[in-house]
Amino acid sequence: HSLSFLRRLRLEIHDRPNNTEAAIEETGRTAGRSIFMASVILSTGFATLVFARIDSVAWFGILISAALFMALLADLLIGPSVLKLSWARSDT
Repeated sequence: HSLSFLRRLRLEIHDRPNNTEAAIEETGRTAGRSIFMASVILSTGFATLVFARIDSVAWFGILISAALFMALLADLLIGPSVLKLSWARSDT
């Protein structure tokens, strides 16, 4: 999902070469929706493994769902914040 975000960000920066903050915000609005929905759908699918009779399969479902949730947080919160900070430092 990070690649989707970065690809869209590259397109937005091409459209707004002087306003990287607006490009990051627009990327969050557009690519962020698809990243969120894909993560929710995948997490829900893997979460159904919780009902498996085999404990290792159930744990696999729990851990994968948790990992997808953490990746979603990283993609939508940490990634854009780091990008804003890095561009703010390079502009000064």
